[in-house]
Amino acid sequence: MKKTAIISGADKKYYPFLKNLILSLEKTNSLEIADLCILDVEDESSYLKEVSNYIHKIEKAKFSLKLSFSDKKEWFKLLTERPFIKDYFPGFENYIWLDADTEVLDSNGIKNLIE
Repeated sequence: MKKTAIISGADKKYYPFLKNLILSLEKTNSLEIADLCILDVEDESSYLKEVSNYIHKIEKAKFSLKLSFSDKKEWFKLLTERPFIKDYFPGFENYIWLDADTEVLDSNGIKNLIE
């Protein structure tokens, strides 16, 4: 286990963006300096198997807070659970949240966030 975790997630509809993020992390060798962890918000998420060899750990997200939404969607967990990522993925010194629609162009960006 590395000292830094990069955390992201997406529902099935947004998965193409997540896949692009993961491939950009691999292409820039960012996964050599950080472990990739995924918050999973779907009941059925077999689509993650396609990129599972890049992922250190996957955890099912839940709603830690009792919030009232007029239209509660599962992907809302990706917004509400960010303060709790240490609970999902304990043991890291650094935690970096990257939205699924982020693309990493250079590992120096990740290194700068760690510093």
